[in-house]
Amino acid sequence: MRNHKVFPASRAQRLGSSVSRDEHNEEVSVTEPRLKAGIIVQAAIRQASARGISATVVRHGDDDAGQVFVVVNRGRDIGFVLLAPTRDYDSGKMVWRRPLGEHPLPEYEVDAHIEKERRIDPDLWVLEIEARDGWHPFDEG
Repeated sequence: MRNHKVFPASRAQRLGSSVSRDEHNEEVSVTEPRLKAGIIVQAAIRQASARGISATVVRHGDDDAGQVFVVVNRGRDIGFVLLAPTRDYDSGKMVWRRPLGEHPLPEYEVDAHIEKERRIDPDLWVLEIEARDGWHPFDEG
């Protein structure tokens, strides 16, 4: 029987960060720690509420690991924008992309995309923000 050494997970690994080593063999976190989905959603709802904007959990996913989709409802006359998180490979930070494009779409198109994603990931969250001006709490600007 071989002797295997078991090393405890580093803090960065436990927090969900990618890890590499620098020239001194010191651990360096390459990406931001991953926040739990429930915390991301709660923070978004609080930010919207502070602005007097309605934010509703349309679909409650896994509190720890579910992916969060955000639907920005700009009104039926303007349309809906879908936001989904991804990692920026250069910075390692989480950024929000628009998987269906920059322009608002009819509600049924956004719903169809979410349903397709839900079949792949049943733990996903859907948060809807009603903001005619397009504001959302993940706006980088």
